[in-house]
Amino acid sequence: MTIETLNQEIFVITIEKLNQKIFVITIETLNQEIFVIIIETLDQENFVITVETLNQEIFVITKETWNQEIFVITIEILDQEIFVITIETLNHEIFVITIETLNQEIFVITIVTLNQEMFVITIESLNHGIFVITIETLNQEIFVITIETLNQEMYAITIEILKQEIFVITIETLNQEIFVITIETLNHEIFVITIETLNQEIFVITIVTLNQEMFVITIETLNHGIFVITIETLNQEIFVITIETLNQEMYAITIETLKQEIFVITIETLNQEMYAITIETLNQEIFVITIETLNQEIYAITIETLIQEIFVITKETLNQEIFEVTKEALNHKIFVITVETLNQESFVSQKRH
Repeated sequence: MTIETLNQEIFVITIEKLNQKIFVITIETLNQEIFVIIIETLDQENFVITVETLNQEIFVITKETWNQEIFVITIEILDQEIFVITIETLNHEIFVITIETLNQEIFVITIVTLNQEMFVITIESLNHGIFVITIETLNQEIFVITIETLNQEMYAITIEILKQEIFVITIETLNQEIFVITIETLNHEIFVITIETLNQEIFVITIVTLNQEMFVITIETLNHGIFVITIETLNQEIFVITIETLNQEMYAITIETLKQEIFVITIETLNQEMYAITIETLNQEIFVITIETLNQEIYAITIETLIQEIFVITKETLNQEIFEVTKEALNHKIFVITVETLNQESFVSQKRH
């Protein structure tokens, strides 16, 4: 991955993995503006995404799963300056994204959903490496993001909302291997994030707050699909997360603290529609979470403990904008939470003993 902003034109990103799962991503904007993205999985879900702009006219992306949840993404070039992206799901929920280059320096992105909720994103390059991104919602809530290249190695990002709450994010490359991200809020609460690549396989992320509370995150790829993530706080409380791909369908996640309290999380795809998550602690207390997609719009989540206390959570979309979540235990305590986002954005919570 190579990103060079010296001449504001060079972006070279190459990701290639050719085996049972094919990932080919090539982005080059030096002169020819070549975009080649090929993503293909040969598992239970078949994802085929192909983006090719060699002739500046072909944009076809199709994502289809085995359970017939189809997302059709159509990219159409109206003229040399306007691009229209239409995303339509199986239940005819449509998102329209319009990208328009007003001139050589200003890009306007408009996102409109089916219920006419609109987001307008304006990207404008002011001068000499300064980019202003303005995001405006329908209720006139405005977010202004300013990205400024201070020099060849430092980037300053300022996020300002309408009520003048400002977040300043500074990204600085100390050398070829260390990246420092500083986040400062309006009340001068500072978060410093340091990302350091020790070698080709180990990444160290350090997060320091203003009160010197430190979190150290180490990500290390051991071998053959095993990733070790170590999180260490200032008081030497250590969390070790091990992610191991046992086979094509099972993932084991182990979380271990300093006091040897171990949590083992196993994620297994039982069939095309069911996923089982098992969480086991050191004292053999087991939680089994089963996620099953009953149909295109209903999801059943079952949580079972060792003492056979079962919680069933059902998520069903009543219509395009209403979601109902039901949580039921064995002792028949029922909790019903209804979230409606049609127009009034009302939230209803009911509790019955």
